[in-house]
Amino acid sequence: MILLSFGLYSFTVAPMVTPSANGGELTAAGHCLGIAHPTGYPLWSVLSHCFQSIVPFGSMAYRSNLLSAVIGALSVLLIGLTFFRLTKNSSLLIMVAALVSLEPYFWRETLASEVYVLHIFLTALFTWLISSHFKSHGNQFAMAACFTLGLSLSNHLLTVLNLPLLLILFIPKSGRSQLTLKTISNRILVFLMGASIYLYLPIRSLYQPQLSWGSPHTFSSFIRHITGAQFHGHLNEGLNTSVETSFGLVREFSGKPFYWTLFLCGAIGFALLLMKCRSTLVRLSLVGFISGLVLVPSLYKIHDIGSYFVPLIVSSYLGIVYLLH
Repeated sequence: MILLSFGLYSFTVAPMVTPSANGGELTAAGHCLGIAHPTGYPLWSVLSHCFQSIVPFGSMAYRSNLLSAVIGALSVLLIGLTFFRLTKNSSLLIMVAALVSLEPYFWRETLASEVYVLHIFLTALFTWLISSHFKSHGNQFAMAACFTLGLSLSNHLLTVLNLPLLLILFIPKSGRSQLTLKTISNRILVFLMGASIYLYLPIRSLYQPQLSWGSPHTFSSFIRHITGAQFHGHLNEGLNTSVETSFGLVREFSGKPFYWTLFLCGAIGFALLLMKCRSTLVRLSLVGFISGLVLVPSLYKIHDIGSYFVPLIVSSYLGIVYLLH
């Protein structure tokens, strides 16, 4: 399935810089190891630079776009494997992979240089590691999940919506608590190690790269950059206007009955999953996760808000397949 997905995405990938909001900027940031607009996206810049250096053909824009196709195909694989680990049903694995790989909103993110497809990949890796934690002995998968969460935070602030899933790691295995102060400290440490790639921003800024948005080499400019302070007004604007014009879910999917049906059926699937869950922490984490996927993008008023709903769309497909299961 991963080969089919990659073949599809690489065949349709944009051959040059696209007219999307950030495609040209992110391509340039990767090429010159620069600093993109807040929150800086250091993980994408480093990965894109390495990928542009390794791939021996095509323009720099094409190579950067091709990276999105590769990450998209890997995301499909991880999403399928996570669902298989939970259901042990190979037929459903193929169904999930096919639905996600052909989803128009997801497919669009694989065509050009954008950070959203990397966010999907890291979220899928994070959930796979959490599910693997309870199928194994030891603490290695939980540590890897915390490190992945830190990496994901350095890619996009949407990662904060994944925080409720951390509650699952507080569920004791084998009927006894394994969360000592040392274990918690180690998990916090590896999370900070993952997020430490943010230090790329002030360090690289000192070398004055060709692209250096905001020059975040001082502490105040660094904090302002990584928190996206200049864009907080988009959230305030969404909160202060009417539901019809500001609530992103309504605005983005108005006149698209397929997606309203998708969200409804996905919600039913997740409701059944919650009813089946024995752990209160699992229920709370899933409710918090899905609620965040709906509310936070809906209250953020920007023109490319559709990309922010890709995690919700993917989750809805998973809910539908679970409903069928």
